[in-house]
Amino acid sequence: MALPAVPLLGGGQRPPILGKRVVTWVIPPDAQVVSRESSGGVIRTLSKAMPDGNRYLFAYNTRNSPTRVTWTLAAPAADAVDLSSGQGTKVDGGAITTELAPYEVRRLRLC
Repeated sequence: MALPAVPLLGGGQRPPILGKRVVTWVIPPDAQVVSRESSGGVIRTLSKAMPDGNRYLFAYNTRNSPTRVTWTLAAPAADAVDLSSGQGTKVDGGAITTELAPYEVRRLRLC
């Protein structure tokens, strides 16, 4: 029995097939987690909001020097956890201030 035709993904790849089922991923749409940031565009961010209420902030320092940034959150967060280290990050008055090393990527879960 032949498998049904599967449309190509970006880059001409097909999604993986396990047995006779096509595996799909659900990636939530971008969400406004940060209402303001202080780096002037040096720190690039992407944010996602999950159905369970967790929000994620992904940040990347585009420079080869350390950069300090303050993100003002669009909605309050009680807790922020760095997903790489598991360490908590201080949320003070609805804002997170941190320093990113050269070309560092930071992944935070806000809840």
